[in-house]
Amino acid sequence: MVKRTDDFAQIVRGDVVTVDGPDDFKLTGVVEDVSPDGSVMWVREDGVHTRRMIHVTDGAEVRRQHAGEASASRSLEPFGLPG
Repeated sequence: MVKRTDDFAQIVRGDVVTVDGPDDFKLTGVVEDVSPDGSVMWVREDGVHTRRMIHVTDGAEVRRQHAGEASASRSLEPFGLPG
């Protein structure tokens, strides 16, 4: 099940995500890390040996495609910023 979030604190290491950003920017990959405050995440894109930093102010829409081990036991209820 695909879930959208604007709150990267709900994303954890190992989650497979799709990121849709401005200017037709799109990537799918594995989350390698998330900052403690949930404002930044690093994603290793499928088939690429580098990773991208995504900040909450980048205007990207993040969808979790598959939960990693760390989040597998967490609820997959819709999440994100209220509003």
